[in-house]
Amino acid sequence: MPEANKPVETSGDIVYDIAAVCRLTGLTAPGLRMWEKRHQAVNPGRTETGRRQYSRRDIQRLTLLKALSNQGNSIRTIVGLPMAELEKRLSESSKSRDGEDFKEGGKGSDQVRACRMIVIGSQLTALLASENALPSGVATKCEYEDLEDAEEDRIDGEADLLLVEIPALFSEDLNRVRRLLNRFQALRAIIVYAYAQKQTVENLEEDGGLITAIRGPLSLKELRTACATDIALANRSATSLIEDAPGPREVTEGIPERQFSKHQLARISRISSVVECECPNHLAALLEAMNGFEVYSAQCENRNAADAKIHAYLHRMTAHARATVEDALKVLVEFEDIEVGDA
Repeated sequence: MPEANKPVETSGDIVYDIAAVCRLTGLTAPGLRMWEKRHQAVNPGRTETGRRQYSRRDIQRLTLLKALSNQGNSIRTIVGLPMAELEKRLSESSKSRDGEDFKEGGKGSDQVRACRMIVIGSQLTALLASENALPSGVATKCEYEDLEDAEEDRIDGEADLLLVEIPALFSEDLNRVRRLLNRFQALRAIIVYAYAQKQTVENLEEDGGLITAIRGPLSLKELRTACATDIALANRSATSLIEDAPGPREVTEGIPERQFSKHQLARISRISSVVECECPNHLAALLEAMNGFEVYSAQCENRNAADAKIHAYLHRMTAHARATVEDALKVLVEFEDIEVGDA
């Protein structure tokens, strides 16, 4: 093997900025800062310029806290608990809850299923064969000896989580896992590796946090924690991130006020987004165009008496359509932790 391609052991945990942590855990930036300041939920590192840097363990802890908080636990009562206790409580609560997070067909269905996991790797399979190894609510869908075994098996199916053992991790291995994610329609993947090039692990950010890489070997306890954390993340992905987002507005006679100024839209349109399709930029551009037509239709309404009725209708409908798009942009701005600035 050429020396340039020889895998090297990574030094230390990969770090994440606050935007990535919010995206992975479902916390908002203000909420995360409050948990840090008031409750010392985590103690992130800092760069020389003071920017927060979070470890994978920070994300695991925050995800468990968020999942338990969503189930009605007060953050004050759980924030000081060790990781093992947080995992235990999440596992126990999954036994008693009504199972809505894992219902086939979404809400309203009476059939409940466990989180489906595919295990790839002989050592992981052996480790999970231990009694009560998996968190509650997890069912192993199938097991494979290695990546080649999984790729050669042409039986497709759905899964929530892939657990993959790759002793020497290269970028081409990530592509293979990505293809398996698509094939099994899985929501997340955990890769347990022994050696990897640093750049390969850092490239996982390109997947938006869908693939977690953990350096092994792992103890059974560590593996349980990793599974419980990513199952919580997979469950968050499976349930809609916009369940509480507003739907289309009811059209009324009035003209809704604008929620974003020209300055804010211009700022958003220039921001580099973590969403691959640059949705904030596109929505900002769309709103700028709608604002322009809204002004145009209002002016036509005022200048052309004969067409006043149709132009008044166009003005009103455009304004309400604009307000609905603004609602969508507000949800996206919060999700991406975008600082829009003052109006």
